[in-house]
Amino acid sequence: MAKRTRASARPKQRLAYRKPARMCGPVGVPITYTPALLANGRYRYEQTDESLISIASDFGVNRNTFRALAVRQGWVRYNHHRVTCYPPPSCWRRQTI
Repeated sequence: MAKRTRASARPKQRLAYRKPARMCGPVGVPITYTPALLANGRYRYEQTDESLISIASDFGVNRNTFRALAVRQGWVRYNHHRVTCYPPPSCWRRQTI
């Protein structure tokens, strides 16, 4: 039976190769969409309150992939507060004497 040596006396093992934290360059094949699908997606993203998950499922991608597409295209997300702006109440207006 072979004798065992202390852990401190054993030769140090080489560390496994570590991948860089961030990959450089594009990964995979770029996805192309028809102009009609992009127009529909833009309308639903900018003009409706529909969730990203349901829009992205029609595109066949994850919601984060769809969000990245929207940022690349320069689309602005629908915000119902911005659409329904009402004038401020009279109590907010500055009183002048």
